Amino acid sequence: MHLLGMDFKATLSQIVNREHSFTLFMAPMGWGKTRLIWQLLEDFERIIIVSPLRSILEDLKERDCVVNNISDKGIFLTTVESLSRDDLEFALKSNSLFVLDEFHLFYEWGESFRPRLLDFLYQISSSGNTKVIGLSATITDELYGVIERDVENNFRHFCFLNIGNFQKKNMYKKKRMLIKPLLLLKLIFEQLFFERGRTILFCSSRKEVFFWNKFFQRLGVSCDYCVGGEVKDFVVRENQAPSDLIIATSALSHGVNLHGIENIYISYKPNESTNFQMIGRGGRFGEEFQYIGALEKGKKWWERIHYKICDYLFIMSQDLLLWLN
Repeated sequence: MHLLGMDFKATLSQIVNREHSFTLFMAPMGWGKTRLIWQLLEDFERIIIVSPLRSILEDLKERDCVVNNISDKGIFLTTVESLSRDDLEFALKSNSLFVLDEFHLFYEWGESFRPRLLDFLYQISSSGNTKVIGLSATITDELYGVIERDVENNFRHFCFLNIGNFQKKNMYKKKRMLIKPLLLLKLIFEQLFFERGRTILFCSSRKEVFFWNKFFQRLGVSCDYCVGGEVKDFVVRENQAPSDLIIATSALSHGVNLHGIENIYISYKPNESTNFQMIGRGGRFGEEFQYIGALEKGKKWWERIHYKICDYLFIMSQDLLLWLN
């Protein structure tokens, strides 16, 4: 990896090694951000990877150089909530490098249901020699403005490295946007009558996930589900017996690498970052995949009538299939 004719790893090491510095590093999904962090261990005795997602840490814990004790030389994995006060104080005094993975979530979740994520960022910034690097592939312009303001107010040095925002190494080959009734009808008929490869359906709520999981099981489709708080259990089932159809909330949009996903269905309109992360579950290992997203309801009279007709046909088809089974 080279940047402007220079060795990128060496250049990055010089940048992040400045005292009381924050480096925001953005690169496409699948580019190799995690691999680069492991290479930085040549220049740091201790790297502490802090992730909002336990699934990411579970995926990393078997790699070389991962240590269970923060005082050992190597890479220490933790969530914000599981890092003890004593370990944090040791890390701040020992000139460690903090890596905040999926950094956009520190704001997206930290400003809502997990305030400790943002509190952690402010806490480590209070030490005069803290070195921090935030990793992400999806940061909106609006969020970047907030991050820039916060970091410049709390760190002595700030560097922004962007080699690919909202980009993916292996992007979808086909995209279709449909109103929700037609999107779900397409999914149902493809699952019943065609061999289209492994599929993920993203839903807006746990209630929807459980409904569709039960529905497809009644139709004899090989399916599994994943909701918040149950990602680890899902990964165990996935490793033992992968299903043809996965139905999930946004809990599965980050941190889980799934083999053979050839179809991504998103049945609602999440925010830009979450939507891209959901699409990013497809083609993680080089597979070609298609993305089917949901259009919002139209406001014109004929668009509303069209939606109601399609919704009626969808409900009739759904009831008929259940009656036949």
